[in-house]
Amino acid sequence: MEKRSFKAVCGTLIVATMFSACGGSTGGTSQPANNGGDAPAPANNTTAATSSNTGFKRIADIDTAALKGSSITLYTHGGNRVLGEEKKDENGNTYRDESYAYLKHLAEKFEQEYGVHVDLQVNSTEDDIRPLLQTNDPGIDIYTSPNWSVEEWQQYALPYCTIDEAKALYGDYATTMFNDGKNIYCLMPAKTYNNAVVYNEETIKKVGYDSIPTTQAEFENLCQALRDAGIDPIAMHRVENWPLSTINDFANYVAGSNDAYPSMLKSDTPFSESHPMGKTIRMYTDWKSRGFFEAGTYTD
Repeated sequence: MEKRSFKAVCGTLIVATMFSACGGSTGGTSQPANNGGDAPAPANNTTAATSSNTGFKRIADIDTAALKGSSITLYTHGGNRVLGEEKKDENGNTYRDESYAYLKHLAEKFEQEYGVHVDLQVNSTEDDIRPLLQTNDPGIDIYTSPNWSVEEWQQYALPYCTIDEAKALYGDYATTMFNDGKNIYCLMPAKTYNNAVVYNEETIKKVGYDSIPTTQAEFENLCQALRDAGIDPIAMHRVENWPLSTINDFANYVAGSNDAYPSMLKSDTPFSESHPMGKTIRMYTDWKSRGFFEAGTYTD
């Protein structure tokens, strides 16, 4: 089978396998899942397995027997979903819990079912994949999606299918996927980002607030009122190392964009108070000293 088409077909198969594990369906409306990474995109140096010219290619239309003994490379910034979550044992030693290595488990099941080996490559950040795509690195077959603009998707990826074709599988949710008005470049993730703060309306009403404050000073006054009432103002009680990720989310708010972490890696003084991360750490330090966080930030 011609190399470019071969890679595309493998990409279709592994994406379909991941959708199955992520709770995707073959009809109706599907909601995005969060069990280990976004759906991969086909690299722009391969022929798209599905496009507006060919229609959505289904597994039933693929000669899977012809793929046995081959391999495909998947790049992902979801390292914990390949290596496993970092945990500490009773003696404080760090280890990897591979039960959380969802991508690794999916790759193993994929190889058992289709005879195609999946070479999982972990990149540190979303942007690490960009230089490889800019040089048309032939080693990239598929990759988990960075938070790119539609214009960047057009530059680095081929479309999977049209919006109408995706609607047949995902309903109206298909319109929120990365698209240029006609073609979809990334399946599953919506165009929004996952930074959000959730608050309890009934709780803030107990201390005299009908809505969440809109300035930092007013927000801190609310937190103080909650603390005085014996209520934890801010909860970051998330699984594993996610409290640290929450700091990054807040840094994105401070920066006014979703690039606080990548910009920190490029800076010589990432923790200075002139940098969003430095500002956020100072803010968190102040909040902690005032008792705004819950006592046990980490889970067991």
